[in-house]
Amino acid sequence: MKKKTREKMKVAMVIFIVLIFIIGLLPAVLLL
Repeated sequence: MKKKTREKMKVAMVIFIVLIFIIGLLPAVLLL
């Protein structure tokens, strides 16, 4: 159970980082 929740947290962190990355890049892409 603990391993599964840890894997879920890892996936959530990756998705969170990707979302921040996309939100950070969107203005730059729109400006280009």
